[in-house]
Amino acid sequence: MSGFGVILGHYVRRALTYRWLVLVPAVLVFALVTLNVTVQPDVYESYAVLMPPISRPSASTTSNSHREMETTMFRSATERLLSTKALTQVAEKIDPYPLVRETIGMEGVVDRLRENIRIELNPNAGSITVVASHSEGDRPAEMAADIVNTLTGTFIKNQREALDDNAAKAEQFLLQQKHRHRLDLERARSAVEEFRTKHPGELPDDVETNKLEIERATQSIIDNRQNQRLFQAEARRLQGELALREAELNRLKESGDATGAAAVTASERLLDSLKAEMATLLVTYTEDHPTIQKRKAYMAAVEAQTEQLRQQAHGGSAMDQIALIAFTIEEIKKQHERAVKDAETLDTVIVNLHERIQAAEKRNLTASTLEVPYATLNRDVKDLEERYAAVETRLAEAQYQRKYGEYDATTPILVEQSGFVPAAPASPDRLLTSFVGIVVGFGIGVGLAIARNKLNATYEQAEDLRALMPGAVLVTIPEVRTSGVRVGRAIAGVLGGLVLAGIFAGTIAILGIQLGWWGEPAMIRALLDLR
Repeated sequence: MSGFGVILGHYVRRALTYRWLVLVPAVLVFALVTLNVTVQPDVYESYAVLMPPISRPSASTTSNSHREMETTMFRSATERLLSTKALTQVAEKIDPYPLVRETIGMEGVVDRLRENIRIELNPNAGSITVVASHSEGDRPAEMAADIVNTLTGTFIKNQREALDDNAAKAEQFLLQQKHRHRLDLERARSAVEEFRTKHPGELPDDVETNKLEIERATQSIIDNRQNQRLFQAEARRLQGELALREAELNRLKESGDATGAAAVTASERLLDSLKAEMATLLVTYTEDHPTIQKRKAYMAAVEAQTEQLRQQAHGGSAMDQIALIAFTIEEIKKQHERAVKDAETLDTVIVNLHERIQAAEKRNLTASTLEVPYATLNRDVKDLEERYAAVETRLAEAQYQRKYGEYDATTPILVEQSGFVPAAPASPDRLLTSFVGIVVGFGIGVGLAIARNKLNATYEQAEDLRALMPGAVLVTIPEVRTSGVRVGRAIAGVLGGLVLAGIFAGTIAILGIQLGWWGEPAMIRALLDLR
């Protein structure tokens, strides 16, 4: 036999020798532990899972900051779940501890709820688990589910009420902001209009208009100077024509003879000059202008006179020719005066155009000095318009959220899974506890047996002496017991064994009742009234 077998056999013999020291502690500890766990009430646990809507980090936030925001939200939710307000609402609604409420009051119930509610955060899964335990009353399992469902329902309700309240406050604040921004915007627009009224044509917006006016006035000056030169040339031509007619008139008066052909020629030349003058005037004036209308009437009269001269060319008298030439001279003088007057009028027009150009240039110079204040006023108006539009957008969102808040998907945390009624108690684990008790009892018994063996100074076997002494054992004295002692020890051993077996069997029976091995646990517990 190997050395390990010898040692094992030695310990087995010692254990059998001190078997009562091993069995008694094992059975007693097993019984005590089992009875202790038997009288403990069943604790039922129910849990619900809360989870915020799935959201992804925005472009402006990193994953770490997004995770920190979620952790902060979870911690805030935990504080609100275990707040006195939420627990008081749960206690008032379902009354989970009536005895505590009657003896201590609502504060005691709140404290008991806070002790029996556990919040587990799982940032990786993005969820909150609310666990409620209960062990009192006739239906602890249902009460545990009621506690967790009532607490989560109250939390969601309070959360929505807080959202509605915040939405109402935000709406009121945004209405005030909208009114204030509207007044500021109206004042800014009034300031811009007042500035425009105070500086007509002098604003940066009018620079291009002023430049266009300068260009048009410059071109008009060029055109008027050209017309002026035409009028002056026409006046010189009429001056020469007038000299010819006066010389012809003098000859006619001195000689008393002239032909009708000369008169016709003069009248035709006058008509041609009128047509040339009309073409010049049409460059400056329109067809319906009074000057053009007068010239047309005069041309019609000259044409009629010319036709009359043609008819009288072969039979007219000298006096009629003199009268005709005198009439032509008068008309030429009038045309000359009109040409001179028109040339002088164009001087005034050109001066006015120069004044307009100077005024436009001055307005542009003023616009360069007004550019900064005018841009500031417009920028203020634009900024206020953007603010006003932003406030209107936020106000519309707040009003929509307040109106449809019940169906709004932006609620921070929702119930992902409601609490259910547990089918079995979460604690105590009676089978495991009893197993641990019997193992601990055996350990204590073995420890006592080993200690008893170490403290025993006697040698009961010859082998023990041979192991210590080099010589041989000459004589051994056996233990001599009387019959009465043997019977007494046998009876004591049997009774002790029966007692231990009874204790062990009773403990197993009670454990089986609690675990439902022998039937319906609730019914047997009610019959035996183990609690």
